[in-house]
Amino acid sequence: MAHAFRRSRFHRIQDALFDERSPAFCYGLAALLAIAFIAFLFPPAFLAGHGAFFENGDASQHVAGWHFYAMDAWRFPLLHTERLNHPQGTSIAFTDSIPLAALLFKAAAVWLPSGFHYIGLWHALAFLTQALAAVFLVRALGARHALAAGCAAFFALTWPALLWRIGHPSLMTQGIILAAFAIYFLGRQGEWRADAAAGALIALSVVALTVHPYFFAFCYPLFLAFLVEQARGSEGWMRQLVRLLVSVIAILAVGFVLGYFGHGGTTTFGYGYYSTNLLTPFCGGKLVACAQETLQHQFGAYQVADATGGQYEGYAYLGAGVLLLMPFALVAGARDLAASFKRHPALIAVLAGFGVYAASNVAYFGTQQLWSFQLPTLFEKITGTFRSGGRFFWPVAYLLLFATLAALLRKRSMAVAVLMAVALCLQWVDTSLLRNRLIAIASAPSSGDLQTWKNVLAQIDKVNIYPAFGCADGDPRVYQFFQRVAAEHGKLVDTGYIARPNVDCAANRRAFDNAFAPRNLYIMPADYADNPFIVPAGFRKASERGECVKWRAAVACKAGVVPGDWHGLDAKPLAPLKEYGNWPAAVLPTQIGKLQDDRLVPAAPDKPGFLSYGPYIVLPPGRYHYAIAYASQADATQEAGRWDIVLNGGPEIARGALRGTGGATERIEGEFDTGGVKLPLEIRTYFPGHGDLQLVGIALRKISQ
Repeated sequence: MAHAFRRSRFHRIQDALFDERSPAFCYGLAALLAIAFIAFLFPPAFLAGHGAFFENGDASQHVAGWHFYAMDAWRFPLLHTERLNHPQGTSIAFTDSIPLAALLFKAAAVWLPSGFHYIGLWHALAFLTQALAAVFLVRALGARHALAAGCAAFFALTWPALLWRIGHPSLMTQGIILAAFAIYFLGRQGEWRADAAAGALIALSVVALTVHPYFFAFCYPLFLAFLVEQARGSEGWMRQLVRLLVSVIAILAVGFVLGYFGHGGTTTFGYGYYSTNLLTPFCGGKLVACAQETLQHQFGAYQVADATGGQYEGYAYLGAGVLLLMPFALVAGARDLAASFKRHPALIAVLAGFGVYAASNVAYFGTQQLWSFQLPTLFEKITGTFRSGGRFFWPVAYLLLFATLAALLRKRSMAVAVLMAVALCLQWVDTSLLRNRLIAIASAPSSGDLQTWKNVLAQIDKVNIYPAFGCADGDPRVYQFFQRVAAEHGKLVDTGYIARPNVDCAANRRAFDNAFAPRNLYIMPADYADNPFIVPAGFRKASERGECVKWRAAVACKAGVVPGDWHGLDAKPLAPLKEYGNWPAAVLPTQIGKLQDDRLVPAAPDKPGFLSYGPYIVLPPGRYHYAIAYASQADATQEAGRWDIVLNGGPEIARGALRGTGGATERIEGEFDTGGVKLPLEIRTYFPGHGDLQLVGIALRKISQ
């Protein structure tokens, strides 16, 4: 009797785990898991859009882009705003402000509270849709019981590539990839009508385009694979050509209305740098680290496979739990594996293409380079647009996960349930560093740093930042902060921290050479003030009138400053900026010298070496006049030392002897041309190890372009 009772209880547990469940039950279970996970990861303040996360990095760009868009009138194309990058404007697709959400919320903007944004909420939506799409996919693959729903949702919610993307919420909407796979399989298996599956894949591709273009690049090839395989079946090619034409019309129409095709350029560098490392599926967690990779990258405590410095973009670690399951899945699904390759050749080809593109033309396994070759120029448009090629491994990794789960979960076995329980625990422990990192980021409180600018912005209509983003290597934090300032206080801004900037840099420089206009705030990175040759005339003139201050990493100027204009800022008055450079001996580096009476002299009279070098200042192309002030007790017939001028440590462009001066201070003067390049400058003086030499300083001014 006891044995029968135990057997009966065993069967009840097995039935509860493996009996087919309704869609409502499975999706409800996934939703509950997602809600619990969201509550575990994110404080309510974060979901409401408050915290340091939204004030820094890419997230500040997303929020500011939405605010500019929400405050602007409706324009055509629909994603265009003139308040950012004014007056030309830009598309908020280039601020990654999630166009789909922006369009929906802009329609209701008049009813939204002041300062509202949806970026925090989108994180919750990303995790919720991730869990629901995981159940959608595992059911499409034939596992429709409670255990399958729970395991699929859990692995999808703890997926390393998802947790890592904190900071880029649009790219966290990875449920789109899972839904595309599910629709593909439902259509190919005949559970959905082919027209319905094709229509759903077209619609999902359009949605993907309005969330992030990379998702479109993942989804649309799956649609094309579906068409090829339908054509190879009973439907033939003509029906597929009609579906293809419908898809092209729909995508072009949406792209035109939203303005995806109106930007001056969408290509940039980075392909090959932002690749995936072929070791990344197998390591990158707490339990399985890439031991040969010693760099502490942006994963913090993680040791990830990153041979280029940018392969974090292709991070697609499967996790210790999935790695445990894969050998068992290969054994359990060995018979179906070969048949799957025959049933889905176009899908396999697409995924193979994704994998090759993700590895790029310079591929690495750990730190070992596997291949390197030059791509033909005809690929530049694609690789320049989708430069973060490593992301294309995400669909491959997801299909590996769900093929593994489906191969095991289609078996009605308590041994599978036990194996899944062990794998779930391993996956949870292995991804703990990523979760902890995410929780720390989401929990960081707001700094409240925008309110200090309220008084300054009260009399301002527009913020102008030099140089325009994309014209130089300025500190991105300056652009991010003042973009936020302008957005928060409802002001225009002339440039922006945006993807794919397309700027006439020469025209931008000329604009800042003009006198500064009233009711405008002018911003420049503070380190530019140390280089007189890259400071526009407008900043020099404003500083001479006492209209500029230095605030943290920025110089801020305002025409017609009156007392109190900078009230509330911890800012310091800026000394007048000069159009020439003057470096006294005290500020110049030295190899063998010491400072004596404000002059550099040899510390040891018998030791040769560079008495001075530097100032390592970057010179725009043009012609320059230089002067070296020095003295020596030797007479004019003797050589007290030598001098030269080099750019970027390259060949000498000018050189000569430092003759004795009889103790008087004299100057060596002349001119040189940079040769049309922009390079760091060194003016060096060399002491031969006998006699005496005293360096007073060096000076430089620009003569012409």
